[in-house]
Amino acid sequence: MVNESLPCVEKDIMETLDRIAPENYPYHHNHYLPTYGTIGGNAPGHLKSLLTGNHCVFRSQRARSSWAAQRIFISASTMASKTENI
Repeated sequence: MVNESLPCVEKDIMETLDRIAPENYPYHHNHYLPTYGTIGGNAPGHLKSLLTGNHCVFRSQRARSSWAAQRIFISASTMASKTENI
């Protein structure tokens, strides 16, 4: 997910996704999966990726652009996020 990097926006996004797909909900996916040999515990991540998309593509240029750089919020998952200047 890519969005404007304001702390209030980042917090609103993460809190909204947590309300929509909470970690402690009894998901059907949270059971033993014989094919994986483990318990599926990432149902909230699957649901959040459906809402936010699962990839972004950025074109990179070394030349200076004519527009002002803006800080953006990049969230790879609800467990890790990164803020970059572009």
